[in-house]
Amino acid sequence: GFLLVTSPARAAVTEALYFERKTRDELNLPLCGFVLNRSLAAGRDRALPDLQAVPAGALREGLRKLLPMARIEQETVDGHAALADELAQRSGPDGLCAVLPSLVHGASGLEDLVALADVLSGGPA
Repeated sequence: GFLLVTSPARAAVTEALYFERKTRDELNLPLCGFVLNRSLAAGRDRALPDLQAVPAGALREGLRKLLPMARIEQETVDGHAALADELAQRSGPDGLCAVLPSLVHGASGLEDLVALADVLSGGPA
């Protein structure tokens, strides 16, 4: 079988799905699943702050100014989560769909690689 790794970028997903089809149809290898790399889907359970619940003052004003950017990020998170759900469905009931976080500094160091291994093995994100 084979496992495909993709990022949430539309071009990368299109390429991964192309390879899925070609590998399955031409080599007769079953799809074992997907790894969605550099994803914000792990934040799908985070809620935007309720400004009415924050006492009036500098904190509320600061949140009010940041909320438009937070909404844009939340749309990205929602899109990544929907993609992860789609890839999980394509993987089938016995397939894998792992979601790796987007790391600020990439995964070039040992600590970063250990953190990604933890995520893949079901450990902390």
